[in-house]
Order: sequence, then structure tokens, then C-alpha cells
Amino acid sequence: MEERDPEPIDKKIKDMAETLCEDCGGHDRFSGVCMIKCKGHTAFSGAYGFANRAFKIPNI
Repeated sequence: MEERDPEPIDKKIKDMAETLCEDCGGHDRFSGVCMIKCKGHTAFSGAYGFANRAFKIPNI
């Protein structure tokens, strides 16, 4: 499905998800990937924290 410019609600969702994931990832409370789809398109996606904590390999 084709990606398009986000609508205002999509921007709010993106901003809230990004803030939450960055905060939790930055304090070692979350390592993983977050993706939010809205009406068939990706409103937000990001990888946070470590893929492997023991070797300090970051999620990219």
C-alpha cells in the first residue's frame, strides 16, 4: 500500500508514540520495535534499545 502524508491525527499518534518509546528506550525499560498502522498506512515505526543487551548491540 502506498505511503502518504500524515493527517493531523496521524501526527499526534506519531509524536506520542515517539515520545513514549524514546523515553522508555532511553531508560532501559524498553528494547524492541514499535509500529503503528492507521487506515492502511504506517503512522509510526521505530526501533529502540538493544537487540542484544549483553553485547550492547543496538536496534537499528
